[in-house]
Amino acid sequence: MTIDAGMPRRDRANSLKKMNKLSSIKMVSFDLFGVILSEGHLISNVLMPLLPIASDKKRVKLLYEDYNIGLINEMDFWNGIGIRYYQELRSVFINSFQLEKDFESVVKGLKKKYQLSILSNLPSNWADELEKKFQFEKNFNPRVFSGISQCKKPQAKIYQRLLKQSQLKAENIAFIDDRLENLQTAYELGMTTIYFQKDRENHQYVADYQIKQFVELRLLFDV
Repeated sequence: MTIDAGMPRRDRANSLKKMNKLSSIKMVSFDLFGVILSEGHLISNVLMPLLPIASDKKRVKLLYEDYNIGLINEMDFWNGIGIRYYQELRSVFINSFQLEKDFESVVKGLKKKYQLSILSNLPSNWADELEKKFQFEKNFNPRVFSGISQCKKPQAKIYQRLLKQSQLKAENIAFIDDRLENLQTAYELGMTTIYFQKDRENHQYVADYQIKQFVELRLLFDV
């Protein structure tokens, strides 16, 4: 990031302040759905079209919330929405997700300067499957998922788990998410926040930085 001498004084001060925030960053932490993986609405846009047409979306979401933090297991989730033999459907669902465009090149650059991690709302079984598919362990450590932590964003507890596992202070972490409510908690704990804007959100919080394409992270972090 460069500072234009022709900027108004207030804008130059704000830009310098942001540069100073990035200078303390040691780890870049990523949300999974809508950031690393291109689709952010895993229930509405991915799972619901695979279910029988009469499936109750509200019920599916309520069951998913319980499954997401380990209150029910995967069999209870599928059976709860009326799917008894779910293995084939589950496979199609998991394989529907793809990495965000430019993911490989951006992560390769970031790894040269920063530790990378994942902080995501995701049931433990699905986390295992996606980790196998995309081999996240090669690039991200720690990897904190709601199903294992039994709490989810935007609850502060799951961010604190990330802090504990990384052994870093909050001011040393930049967190990227496509949901402003999740970023607000990160900010309140002291993290630098980066909003990957994909949908128009009506939320009062304004992130420290905003991107619309994954590749913009290369410019932001100068990698």
